[in-house]
Amino acid sequence: MNPERTAIVINPAAGRRDGDLGVLRERFGDAMPRLVYESSPERDVDACARAALAEGAETILAAGGDGTVSLVASALVGTSATLGVLPLGTSNSIAEALGLPGDLDAALAVMRECAPRRIDTARANGRTMVLTASLGVYADTIGSTDRESKNRWGLLAYIATAVEKLLSIEPFEVEIEAEGQRFRCEAAAVTVANLAPRRCVFAQGPRCVDPEDGLLDVTIVSARGFAEALAVGVHLFRTAGREPASRDDVAFFSTRALKVSAAPPQRMIVDGEDVEDAALTVECLPASLAVLAPAPAREGGGL
Repeated sequence: MNPERTAIVINPAAGRRDGDLGVLRERFGDAMPRLVYESSPERDVDACARAALAEGAETILAAGGDGTVSLVASALVGTSATLGVLPLGTSNSIAEALGLPGDLDAALAVMRECAPRRIDTARANGRTMVLTASLGVYADTIGSTDRESKNRWGLLAYIATAVEKLLSIEPFEVEIEAEGQRFRCEAAAVTVANLAPRRCVFAQGPRCVDPEDGLLDVTIVSARGFAEALAVGVHLFRTAGREPASRDDVAFFSTRALKVSAAPPQRMIVDGEDVEDAALTVECLPASLAVLAPAPAREGGGL
């Protein structure tokens, strides 16, 4: 990373103390990037990333959580600029799924040794999607975990919310259109994944979620009740990255694009942000984003 051609976009609301600009200057030392942008109510993360591009930045480091990284990525999709991830959020799912350590210094060390590689992103209801789009219990869990709880408890905040949502899980009817086909089924959660770490269990129907195959991976969970949903979660966590799910209440397939609608309407989340539309429409954008991340191990396939 050339400091003269590298920018940092910092989200001070990401929730980690080491995301402070002074701390980052200490970590980088003489290699501190020349361009630094800190988001504010007057200038959001996306605007900061676009300003960095306008200044000629070739690499933009997103300092924050998944929301920050996703917004920076949205500005870089389709350009020659490269995204770097400084994992300073609560879950850091993008960093983990890309094979980057959760520790800031370790992540920097890995990125300094990496050549850029291109991964897929997706367009979901008009916005860039790096990780997942979902509806149902998984979306409820992500969307209902408040910032104060995440700052205080970290990943435990999501677990507490997940237990609460699973205790009141209610299946719904879903209609999916993909590859010229349309079908209906009952579901408790539908997750469309471009990139997903192992702990995003409701995205782990296939053996692996590959962000370089030009396809979206769709997992449909139709569990009823807390005990069944919990059993599904444990199963998917154990099989993630190893083998496809083998339970009758889990279905999965890959597609280039799809449309999902639910009755009654369900909460929908794209990369952690609420979507207020009546249906979820997602299209894969192959090799649309350059990232600083280690090449995935391909033995047996997948990330």
